[in-house]
Amino acid sequence: MSRYYADSLVIMNNQIILEDNIFMLNARLRLISDLLRLDADPGLFLDKTIDDIDFVDRVLAVIMKYLMDNKMLIEREDELNKLADLEWRFDQLLTGIHGNSDMITGLNLSDNRAKINKIKNNSIERRMAIEKNRAPDRSREGSSVVSSFELTQLLQVI
Repeated sequence: MSRYYADSLVIMNNQIILEDNIFMLNARLRLISDLLRLDADPGLFLDKTIDDIDFVDRVLAVIMKYLMDNKMLIEREDELNKLADLEWRFDQLLTGIHGNSDMITGLNLSDNRAKINKIKNNSIERRMAIEKNRAPDRSREGSSVVSSFELTQLLQVI
């Protein structure tokens, strides 16, 4: 199994496709969450589930580093918002690891619990860094918003 190194990124045409990476991580989080609801045999799936959670943590760290290092990125604020939402979902998954299924019981064993807590702390640190680096909320000041009435009037002219 290949390892994903923190300094490697998927680059296409010299641009990192952040939206695609974030989409894939969202899909993985949904899959992990759905799998944890099942009563699957932990002997078969526990290690892979822990690896998947660890993988998501590492990829989030790579994306976060990229956004922090590239402050002049045009869509940086939007991508930070998407990353913040993704981190929130990840935190919800990590917080929700409790219950009665055998998989969750396996995740709560002491060795795995320590790893999950470390990953949860990584997520908390990234969320704090995102909040610290977001632009102040300007409540869309200066942006022109067209009301539905104005839009109707404009469309009738055409």
